[in-house]
Amino acid sequence: MWGLAVLFLFFHSSLGRKIENLVTSNQWSQYKSKYNLNITSDEEDERKAIFLDNVRYIEEFNAKNKSFKLEINKFAHMRISEMKFGAKRRPLMQMGMNYRPTPGLPVKKSMDWRTYGVVTAVRDQGKCGACYVFSAIGAWESHLAIKTGHLVTLSKQEVIDCSDHGWNDACAGGQSFIVFEYGMSSGVSLESDYEYTEKVNECVIRSESAGLKAQRLDIVYRPMRGFREATNSS
Repeated sequence: MWGLAVLFLFFHSSLGRKIENLVTSNQWSQYKSKYNLNITSDEEDERKAIFLDNVRYIEEFNAKNKSFKLEINKFAHMRISEMKFGAKRRPLMQMGMNYRPTPGLPVKKSMDWRTYGVVTAVRDQGKCGACYVFSAIGAWESHLAIKTGHLVTLSKQEVIDCSDHGWNDACAGGQSFIVFEYGMSSGVSLESDYEYTEKVNECVIRSESAGLKAQRLDIVYRPMRGFREATNSS
């Protein structure tokens, strides 16, 4: 009887591993097909192991019911060190503060502008280290939508190609402040007029592209109430 029980447990465990291996192998095959990856036989086992580690991490994270979810993307077979793409930290620029919190102004503890339809979709910056552009343009798009009632998608590529490369180094990092300065002086085209390519190109601004300009920039450092007030207000 005990022999049968042990045999059954061994069979069940063995079958479970085979099913798990089949599922993970299918995930890996589908992933390679979806992103058209040509991985050499020398790298196959290593890349598959990295991918499966990332899949497990994503599943465990999403099971915790955080405020956001993770998904598999085209970098899931890569190590963290490989995803830095040469981006480097830029020195902080010294700027004066020109935003002052208003005493007595009611400020909500939380504010989710997504529920008002004024936040553009999450974008994939790919292998270009231009997070500073995406964050600045995203904030600007939302502010425009709050002010005008129209949600538009602005060109990140134009800023990467054309903004001051003294402080901003295109796909190698930069400062959001310079993005806003560029927007005030030159305006930024719509995404549909100047599409994203994940790399640095020659600056080309067509005269027929109507650039949207910012008229004022408020810099908020401290106290924290200033951040809450600025992001609460329209």
